Amino acid sequence: MNYQKTFILGRLTSDPQIRELPNGDWVADFSVAVNINFTNKEGKQQNTEFFKIVVFGKLIDIVSQYIKKGDLVFIEGKLQNRNCNMEIIAETIQWQKL
Repeated sequence: MNYQKTFILGRLTSDPQIRELPNGDWVADFSVAVNINFTNKEGKQQNTEFFKIVVFGKLIDIVSQYIKKGDLVFIEGKLQNRNCNMEIIAETIQWQKL
């Protein structure tokens, strides 16, 4: 059995973009910035990673109504490699307003 699950906790870098696909389905996407703190020989450091999040189905209603740029979000989903770019397909979203 194979299993893949990804968890991301970070802040939205912009408001979600919602659009209709040619087949009539709707999709929302946005980016999340995750700050990673670490210590090396130069001292305390911080690196920021950016993740593309894609949302389908009923989660689009939540995304369109409740989350905005700067909000802290916890995303549970799966990684997908599309056109040599990694993205996370969201399955659940929790958020905290600024």
